[in-house]
Amino acid sequence: MLTELLCVLLCACVLLALRMRASRAHAHKPPPAYKRSLPIIGITHLVMADNSIVTDPEDALTIANTCIEKPHFYKFGEFALGQGLVTSSGSKWKRHRKLLNPAFTSSIIHGFLETFNRQAEKLTTELAEFAGKGPFEATWYIHNISLQTSCLNTFGTTIFHDEEFFKQFLKTVEQAMNVVVQRFINVWQHSDLLYKLSGLKKKQDELANTLTEMTNRVIQNTAAALKEQHNYRNIVEHKTGAASFLEIMLPLRDNNSLSDQEFKEELDTTVVASFETTAQLFEAILILIGSHPKVQERLYEEIIDIVGQERDVDKEDLRKLVYTEAVINECLRFQPTVPILPRCVSQDVKLKNYTICAGSQCGILANGFHRDPVWGPDADQFRPERWLEPDTLPNIATAFIGFSLGKRSCIGKIYAMTSLKVSLVHLVRKYHVMGDHNKLQFTLDVTLKPVKGHEISLQRRTQDLPSEK
Repeated sequence: MLTELLCVLLCACVLLALRMRASRAHAHKPPPAYKRSLPIIGITHLVMADNSIVTDPEDALTIANTCIEKPHFYKFGEFALGQGLVTSSGSKWKRHRKLLNPAFTSSIIHGFLETFNRQAEKLTTELAEFAGKGPFEATWYIHNISLQTSCLNTFGTTIFHDEEFFKQFLKTVEQAMNVVVQRFINVWQHSDLLYKLSGLKKKQDELANTLTEMTNRVIQNTAAALKEQHNYRNIVEHKTGAASFLEIMLPLRDNNSLSDQEFKEELDTTVVASFETTAQLFEAILILIGSHPKVQERLYEEIIDIVGQERDVDKEDLRKLVYTEAVINECLRFQPTVPILPRCVSQDVKLKNYTICAGSQCGILANGFHRDPVWGPDADQFRPERWLEPDTLPNIATAFIGFSLGKRSCIGKIYAMTSLKVSLVHLVRKYHVMGDHNKLQFTLDVTLKPVKGHEISLQRRTQDLPSEK
């Protein structure tokens, strides 16, 4: 009986949607249907496998600035992240973004350089056992170090006092993200009722409780330690270069700008968002420079010229590592970590040739976006040098969505760039990397993740001995 009732409701919803769409057709010219779309599901079956859809950059910017609401399925991640910057919308998102912007400035991020250097050094040491031994998967090592780094910068060092606690935290975060993905790809579980009846909902509740307990423990311990030192109220003034995100954000909680729950949600979001995307991008960079020896050699030469063989990266180096930044940007253009930017259309949006009606959902497809003709005839080639040619480079504000686009652009861009530059310096000056991006096969997860062909090889670099005189 329940099955028949659900079928009737589904048919009614489809018919209503089609009628509403037809009633609007005379008033607006909608975008044309993609030639391989299917009834009802549209191009859902193609998004994970086809990257030939191109989005016009000007239209995409219009959508990104007009539509800042996220689709309903972002709520699937709220059990893990709450309503932080990634999942929230509307007035709450605007208020939180304004409050948190000061925590992600370059002066704050440069205070994390000591942590970035030590963690990059740690990764380089951990990968030493694979040097000269052929292809291997570096995924676990990169993600583990990235999460450690994110926790250090977000919470301080308290989380690492108990090694087993951190391992459990890592495992719980990964399982939580897997639950989000599983619900997203199983369309029938989009229904709250059907999801509640599934075993996945039970697992979600267990993970949510675990994450809440663990995060609360870290926050309480750190806050208590800071209060004991009588310094947390003046963090921004007196500890700008060395404070963790938790320390910087504590005054927002204490003056009631953020509630206890909002405070926790933004800390959780900071950890997960910074670790997942940065790790995924770093792995992609290694595979791409491993596939392009000339790019890697030029990268190595810049690193040695500016930082040298042994010294840590400082804030002055970051500004000088121009080609390194070009490599990172080109990796984001050529192989975007976040393949689609979904948006809800809350009002009619007039594009150059079409109108998207209010109540629709749309997505800005990064891969097609970054292959647009504005990038030139070599848009399908991996060529970091394009970022050093301002006369031929398109308007980055409209043509590049490596760090999202428009009003909801990534608040953590400086964090990601700093982390990636430091990591590349330490690893590339120690090892020559080999890989083959042509063998990559992807799956759509929270980010676009490689499932095959992502092995790399490492070879220690031999330094020339000084000549005798």
